[in-house]
Amino acid sequence: MTARHKPYQRNRQKYLSGYAEPEITLATHITHKCYQHVLVIPVYKESPDVIERIVAPIKNESLLVILIVNQPDTVSNTQANQALWNIVLSHYQSINHSHSHQLLSISDNIDLLMIDRFTQEKIPHKQGVGLARKIGGDIACQLIQQQKLNTDWIHYSDADTHLPSNYFADLDNATGNTQEHISAAVYAYKHIPSGNAPLDDATQRYEQALAYYVNGLKKAGSPYAYHTLGSCIATHANDYCMARGFPKKAGGEDFYLLNKLAKLGKVITLENTVLGIESRHSDRVPFGTGPAVEKILAMDNPDQEYLYYHPQCFTELSALLTHFSLLFDYKKESQAYAHWLKQLSKPLQAALTTLQIERLFAHIDKQINNNEQCIAHCHQWLDGFKTLKLIHLLEADYPKQPLSHNNIGHNN
Repeated sequence: MTARHKPYQRNRQKYLSGYAEPEITLATHITHKCYQHVLVIPVYKESPDVIERIVAPIKNESLLVILIVNQPDTVSNTQANQALWNIVLSHYQSINHSHSHQLLSISDNIDLLMIDRFTQEKIPHKQGVGLARKIGGDIACQLIQQQKLNTDWIHYSDADTHLPSNYFADLDNATGNTQEHISAAVYAYKHIPSGNAPLDDATQRYEQALAYYVNGLKKAGSPYAYHTLGSCIATHANDYCMARGFPKKAGGEDFYLLNKLAKLGKVITLENTVLGIESRHSDRVPFGTGPAVEKILAMDNPDQEYLYYHPQCFTELSALLTHFSLLFDYKKESQAYAHWLKQLSKPLQAALTTLQIERLFAHIDKQINNNEQCIAHCHQWLDGFKTLKLIHLLEADYPKQPLSHNNIGHNN
């Protein structure tokens, strides 16, 4: 082990001993081999053919798939999950098992660790998919700690996602020869048409909206300009542990984890690898793609009714981010911060006051010693979550408009 990796091991151990889920003990059942890659997928009410479809394009990789078959504790009918469990067991050779897991051989290179969180112990409904992803991520970290994974990267996806053959290679190429500290990677994606015209149209509208927001942040110069879909994420294990894993939320877990990771390192976008995500009806999470698509489908005239952020909101954001570079010059001068604030537009001043920007000023006074530190802390303060709140506050002066009127851009 190199000196560089020793802090990683300490950080992982601190997380695993104090914050990880009990399922990490399942890692002790994997004793027969080491893997080059790991992929975590939560499944709920999915078709049993999901395993073959996921692994088919990457069948030549040394891979462990961690499948968390989960169900909220508010749902009693386990028929769909039980059917998946039984059919998977009948198709693949068992390596070992317990009351809560099955370790199966999919091929010479690929094994499947299938975890039962739908029969004896369901997922608390308020913790949802966030807890399911965290269970898988925690097990992966434990395997890295046990040196059963020859990687520091954990991949996450979903059952409706189609992975390309270069799925793992692109991340390895992007991170292998850089000195930059990368905490997470987000894959490009495209929704796959279902053949149901209204559904496909609604899905494309939502995809366009997501791209519009990310491209708006990118043009403004925000370091939080990346997509936040749980099906398209990979995290560095050390930073995952530093961020204490996925938050236990029934939705938005991907957004909140990436928001933390962006403060620990850089979140990169892998433009050369495009994941395909099925267009489909889904009620598995309380918000996100499924509910958003259903909302669009319920509109009588989506061209006029589907509203999104005014482009001027991103222009205001750009002005603020540029203005941050001047903030340190105003430190410790009488009324200086008030003068700095008054150089911004009145809508921006009002929004920043609501966001309690005086706390940022106070921190700069007490803790910041140079302009570089000041700019870095400004971006820490105006993180991805607070940026979204800022955009929402600016809507008071720049109301939403039909997305077709906006011109910031489209997806990859």
